[in-house]
Amino acid sequence: MYMIIDINTLNVVHKGTLFMNQDEYLDIDIEELFSDEVEYPNVTRDIKVSDSLIIRPLVATEKGLRLLIAKAITNFRKDDIEVFVDACSSKIEFPSEFADSVEPEYRFSDSKHVIFCMLLAAIKCAAFNGPELLKRILDLEINTNIPFQELELLSSAFGMGTAVKLLRFIRDFGYETKMELLIYMAFSYYSICWDREELINFLKDSYPGVIYQQMLFDAAIRCRNGSLVQEYFFKVEPSSENIRKMTEMAYESGNVDIVKFLLKNSDKLECGLDENVLKTAIKKKDYDLAKEIINKYPNIVDVSCLEGAVESGNITVVKLLIKSGVDLFSSEFQGINIPIKRRDVDMLRLFLENGVSVKLVDQRVIEQLCSIKNYEIAERLLDHFDKDKEMVKFKTPGSQDKVGTKLKFSKAILCLIEVRQSYDQYNPNSNVEFDEFIKHLDLYEKVMMIVNSKRKDIADVFYSYHMGFCFMSLRSNTSGDCYDKLVEIIGYIVENDLQSTFEDTENNKTSDSGYGGDVEILNDRHYELAKLELVNRNFELLKLLTEHGMNISSAGSLILKTAYKSGDIGWINYFISKGAKLKGGSDGFEDVYVCKSNSIDVLQHWIKNGGVVPKNPEYECINMACLLGNFDMVKLLVENGVDLSDPGRNGVRIACRLDLKRTLKYLLDNNAVIKAVQHHQLEYACLVEDIGLVKIILEHYDGLGVLEKRENTEMNEGNELQNDSFLNLENTDGIEEYRITKALLEKGEPIQNNDLFDGVIAAVALANVEILKLLLSYKFNHNGDSKILQIAVQTGNTDVVELLLEDGFSIEDNPDTLNIALEAKSVEMIKFLLKLGAKVDKYSHYLAEYSNLDDIETLRLILNHCPDIGDDSLLLLSAVRKNKVEAVSLALEYMVTLANGGYNYILDACKNNNLEILKMLFEKGAKIRKGYESGVIQACGNNNLEILRLLLERNPNLVLGKDYGLKEAYNRNNEEMIKLLIKYGANASVNGEPAFKALDGLTDHNLFIFSQRMAMEL
Repeated sequence: MYMIIDINTLNVVHKGTLFMNQDEYLDIDIEELFSDEVEYPNVTRDIKVSDSLIIRPLVATEKGLRLLIAKAITNFRKDDIEVFVDACSSKIEFPSEFADSVEPEYRFSDSKHVIFCMLLAAIKCAAFNGPELLKRILDLEINTNIPFQELELLSSAFGMGTAVKLLRFIRDFGYETKMELLIYMAFSYYSICWDREELINFLKDSYPGVIYQQMLFDAAIRCRNGSLVQEYFFKVEPSSENIRKMTEMAYESGNVDIVKFLLKNSDKLECGLDENVLKTAIKKKDYDLAKEIINKYPNIVDVSCLEGAVESGNITVVKLLIKSGVDLFSSEFQGINIPIKRRDVDMLRLFLENGVSVKLVDQRVIEQLCSIKNYEIAERLLDHFDKDKEMVKFKTPGSQDKVGTKLKFSKAILCLIEVRQSYDQYNPNSNVEFDEFIKHLDLYEKVMMIVNSKRKDIADVFYSYHMGFCFMSLRSNTSGDCYDKLVEIIGYIVENDLQSTFEDTENNKTSDSGYGGDVEILNDRHYELAKLELVNRNFELLKLLTEHGMNISSAGSLILKTAYKSGDIGWINYFISKGAKLKGGSDGFEDVYVCKSNSIDVLQHWIKNGGVVPKNPEYECINMACLLGNFDMVKLLVENGVDLSDPGRNGVRIACRLDLKRTLKYLLDNNAVIKAVQHHQLEYACLVEDIGLVKIILEHYDGLGVLEKRENTEMNEGNELQNDSFLNLENTDGIEEYRITKALLEKGEPIQNNDLFDGVIAAVALANVEILKLLLSYKFNHNGDSKILQIAVQTGNTDVVELLLEDGFSIEDNPDTLNIALEAKSVEMIKFLLKLGAKVDKYSHYLAEYSNLDDIETLRLILNHCPDIGDDSLLLLSAVRKNKVEAVSLALEYMVTLANGGYNYILDACKNNNLEILKMLFEKGAKIRKGYESGVIQACGNNNLEILRLLLERNPNLVLGKDYGLKEAYNRNNEEMIKLLIKYGANASVNGEPAFKALDGLTDHNLFIFSQRMAMEL
């Protein structure tokens, strides 16, 4: 359809149609498509037929073009393309009143918008692989000489991603001036891109001209089709430009066959080959081919080839290039930095032995050698303990824990936490260095408090307490693996009663489980071995550079600082012997390098060699020693005069948080300043479930008037509490701990509302009703915070939830509570919440993913309390998909009808081959969708004649004129099914030939007999 518009008045003076009467029914609103389109002419859309008139085709309007593009993307068929081609090639008939004022020879294809549509039709035609239709389109006399820029604008405006690839091809290969061949270019490019052999042969044979063959050649280059490139090469000029295209393609795609083809036909080339052929051989590590190329074209060996060989790590090829005379001393050559970046000692040694100067080493590369990222160690550890891989064994001797060596986990846990929180796989250099743990210190302390709680259900507690609220969302698979390994370590510690490992190195409360040889749990010994292996790798490179003249002080003190941090005295001594020095004073502590080693021997070595323990309280050395649980290091630092006047850096806070009793006592005995220690004691007491300590803390602040008790509290103040370890006078350790706790409370910062808040979270996560009652007996403002109630639901303890509800929390204000119970599969909690009025949305994915479809009683309870679910819900969909007949039946009881259902239950029932469920769905009015979603194909694929018959009886038009199910039925050799499909009008032919002619499983003879018998019986 089209309209003729008067340019001067913008009035539509005529509407016309092709191939249809004007009043013929269409399933689209023509007037709506033309609405708001009567505006000033657009040179790309309209056809100017006179000074005063233009023609505007329906498909050239914005709405019409979008409809056509949507059709082309989804279900453009061959007959659709044929109709469109007919329309484009037909003349437009003008009414008699315009006959004298316009030329008679106008077609729809005179609109540039229509040309764009024709381009889309050509692309779709290439997908069909039909030469007849292709020939018909190419034979059209259409002027496609539309400016390339306008075509780009149309493609961008209408979002045609498929056309974008063609446009890039046209631009990159310089065909913008050949737009008259646009349709041929489209066929050439997409026929090769989609490997349409029949179309390719047609184009090759029907258009022998040089420009056409060049386009085919270039399309093969762009699509990296090596065999076609070789075939077409002799149909185009063997020019230097075409040779360059081939060598670039060979290098980019790593296609050595192209290289061998060019070498074989080198006598037919107009010019020699370039460096890309040698770089291709190097890239594929083909030594013999590289040698052949060098012998034949020695002049193409350049610095880029050498750098490529170094990048590939193939030292044999590098030696070949050096032997061929490549200029190692070229100002352009920075190859010595490549083996350093790759940590390739042998390659670096080869360069240095051949005279490459260490002066060419980039200073940043040296800095990288002093940089081992935390994630590198974590990845090494994860690989070592990946049971799905062959066990990675550390190369460092003594990789097993010696009998009698106490297991420690601090560094391993700190490493995993840091990577879990901060690992950025896209910006490796932004990740922190090994042993840089301070950033997530607070989170580590929380983890350790959980460990010290000694709960056997540690994994559940850890998840509920931390995962949703403390840890960042997962950023990579590595982050997730670190979390899983972290939970595994914590579970091992608790199971084997190794919590005392974290107190300090001199505490003797160890069990036999804490010792052993072949301990297959990640611990600090593995961490140190992984770190040392990476350190040795990097330091070997530094040693090699140093032996060949590198100034050891070129990076300042960085190399020696890294050696101290690594904890390897051997490397420390080596670099000192080569002249490495610290800057003096307390420089070694500026980033607590020495203490990060976690080695008392390294600290002693540093002091012996002139290191001065800082008197300035700004350094984090004591904090780091406490963080690593190294009492010996704490003691040595104090003995050497470390400043303990800064309460934020003197280790007191960390020792409190990590329950390092001996370390804390030692610090206090040495007059460490206590000030503004915050709420850590209460949260810790709740986590270790020491109700006596909880009461001491609360009563202390109650006595100060900081806390206010609730009225009508159930707590009987006269009752004596259990586990009051601090008040047991027979326990001298308890008396000492009480003294320390009292000092911390007296000099600490007054308790705040958030202190009680954190204590409540801890008690809830541990489901400790007694401690929770004690905390809730005091007034605090929780503001109905949803996470407390959510954690309570997650624990599955209804008593805890009930306590919170009594305290003012609300189910109505927390719509996710029932979802959490569903995810936890806590039947008791689900029932409890439903009785309290909790609701679940019928579209909630929790309902589909986590409902126990075998628990009919609970499902009925959910449906009774949430009646909205009984109307086309995810619950029914999940039951159908999981083949749960009883659950389907129950869900349908609560539904009125499925006549307007939004989900395709029928298709899922057919996929599962479940006739019983299918009948139940039909009884509730479920409708069969048309096309591929009807279930016919699935029924035939399952060889279920009864389901197929039921579908066709419900809707006799499901396969009318279509081939749905025929292929599957023939693959099953099911005659009854084939007869039934054909009885209901299935189209068993394609282009007049039997559809099953192309199918496997039947010989031509058997196919003929089978067809005759089938025809007689129908």
